[in-house]
Amino acid sequence: MTIEARLQADSETPVVEAAVAQIRTPDGSSTFLDLAANGDTFSATYTPTHSGLHSLEVTVSGKTADGSLIDRAAYLTFEAQPGQGEIEQSRASTLVIALAAVAFIIGLILLGRVKRGRKN
Repeated sequence: MTIEARLQADSETPVVEAAVAQIRTPDGSSTFLDLAANGDTFSATYTPTHSGLHSLEVTVSGKTADGSLIDRAAYLTFEAQPGQGEIEQSRASTLVIALAAVAFIIGLILLGRVKRGRKN
């Protein structure tokens, strides 16, 4: 995904001193991205590594022509869908759990037969 920000003050474009994005992932970790200048727009690219709900905070600060400071922040959330690797890993885990459950049930059945055989 591409993150873009622009700082505007009335009809002038202030000099941007810093443009940063902070992304919080579902596991609680944070990633900081410096947004690169492209004309009067600042941007960065981010690829989620975890599926689930993420939060994004973009902070831009600068000065107007008369030296006044401007700080602006925007906050939003977005949900990243699982990638193919996560889906395959989930399927493999489910298969292992299912096979373990089947082996456990078969073991209980065999144990029951052995116990009945000893009683006779």
